[in-house]
Amino acid sequence: MSLSVMILEKEGGLAQTEFLEPSRKGYCLSCLDAVKTLQETGRFGEAQNELEDALRESENWREMAVACLLLGELFNKWGAASPSYTIAIMEKGAIYANRAVQLWQIARDEKLFEENPEDMDHLSSALYWKALNLASVAGLGGCERWTVLEALQAATEAAEQMSAMEDKKHSASEVKARRDFVEGIIVFCRAKALEGNHVSPTDFSDCYHQDTKDEVNFLRHQCLELFISAQEILSAGKQTMCDQNIKATTMIAVTYRLLGEREKAISWSEKEVQGRLQLHGEWNPRTQLAKRNLSMLKGITDEDEIEEDCCKLFSFESARSIKSEEITWSLDPFKLSSTWRMNCLLKIFLLTGVVKEFQIEEDKLIKFLQKVRKSYHDENPFHNWYHAWSVTHCAFMLMKETAIGKILGMKEKLAVLIACLTHDLSHPGVNSDFLIKSASPIALQFPFSNVLEQMHWDEARSLFEEGRETNFLSHVQEELRAEILEMVHQGILATDMQIHKQIVNSLSNRRDSLADFEEDDMTLLSDKAMTVYDATSPADRLELFKAVVHCADLSGQVMEAPVAYSFGRAVLEEFHQQAQREKMENLQESAFMKNLHE
Repeated sequence: MSLSVMILEKEGGLAQTEFLEPSRKGYCLSCLDAVKTLQETGRFGEAQNELEDALRESENWREMAVACLLLGELFNKWGAASPSYTIAIMEKGAIYANRAVQLWQIARDEKLFEENPEDMDHLSSALYWKALNLASVAGLGGCERWTVLEALQAATEAAEQMSAMEDKKHSASEVKARRDFVEGIIVFCRAKALEGNHVSPTDFSDCYHQDTKDEVNFLRHQCLELFISAQEILSAGKQTMCDQNIKATTMIAVTYRLLGEREKAISWSEKEVQGRLQLHGEWNPRTQLAKRNLSMLKGITDEDEIEEDCCKLFSFESARSIKSEEITWSLDPFKLSSTWRMNCLLKIFLLTGVVKEFQIEEDKLIKFLQKVRKSYHDENPFHNWYHAWSVTHCAFMLMKETAIGKILGMKEKLAVLIACLTHDLSHPGVNSDFLIKSASPIALQFPFSNVLEQMHWDEARSLFEEGRETNFLSHVQEELRAEILEMVHQGILATDMQIHKQIVNSLSNRRDSLADFEEDDMTLLSDKAMTVYDATSPADRLELFKAVVHCADLSGQVMEAPVAYSFGRAVLEEFHQQAQREKMENLQESAFMKNLHE
């Protein structure tokens, strides 16, 4: 799906207050017409080509410059809205904004226009988006065109050029607020690059601390001061309800969250929600997104509060009362009580040893499990909490009763549990193909063939953001935490049926490598697996890890007959419901889902 459609829907369409007006200077901007077409039709390939063709074929430098500026802004907002694919998006945004700056600077040097307020405002905006986009590229680890240091340097230079321009259209205080915000973003992204180990403090001549964590903490306080300065200036100038103020408010909330100051983060997030309500209205996508973020930050929804008394039934103490021999292949998730199922998961975490190994706090793990449970839709016949629980149970049994448990290390075992629990978070009850051909907002946000897996990972990742009450990895060192989460990422992607054959072939090749292989031999479940997988090899462990998650996801039909039947009927019902929706919405019908009730 087009990046432009994504951002137009997220930002409220062409009516958004900060969006470039096509009528400025009477421009006939063909690329903006293409954006309108995109919004109306949702045709990704055609509209994307139309935008680029308009840019290539235009002979008017001003039209080309405005088009590049427009695309630089769109890519920035799309990237910010979709964290899973931001590096490629932000690189494009930086390229377009940089091109816009070049066009206006060349035109000014060649005296193609007088330095009137409108054109100077466009140049200032181009420098603004160039600085923001390049800073974002740096924060994400750099790209082929710009390294982290090059991107930060170019962003800083763009910000300085913007600040040096004479601005006759805005007041001095507005100019300072904008400058403070841009500088704050550059500092924020520098801290992000350091935290991600893309650079080290010694790479900067102006670092204040040799220790990365100390330097990151210092930079976050520094950018927080800049964001607060921008917000206070705009508020004092009675510009509380402007987009720049809302942006500053959002970044203040984000920075407080990263600093671990939850109460302040919640307070500023509430201000953001109120501001967006007044500026955009209740049902604007930006307002809805802000409200969801606030709820996630609080960690407890109204529904959670209602069930707070039930939460007291879940604890390590209760879990320890479950005997390990009670957790067998014959468990029927449909007959177990919800309390027992939850305590059983806690018992599984205890039995694998990951609680002790990674210093997992009981309260955070329980909040994580509850949040995951509530993220599954009960109305789905198959992709619901029963399925997620069963997949996790199966993966644990594989690790408990086969050689797999001897080969996988502690971080792989933890990643298996997290990946299995979160592999279908917020599943909509239809497959990726349906989302793509119906131009679903989910497909617009994750424009790849494995839409669902990318969405599930994005939701899972958010549960481990710093400051979240669900982040039970808070005591794990940053580098190890990143390794575990990347493994979870790979595990969730491994549930995509598009790679089923690849995983089956890898298992078959391992089995066939044994000289004494027998057709009916359960080789990979016996100690013979120790001879075909090297427990000291990260690559071997990762391959086996992905196979475990994938196999567990498909385990419903190998359980005891009543369980297998229940899951089988649920799958058929979900397929039938999708087929009915395809027919009603006049979409191409999935042949294998049709006529399942006949």
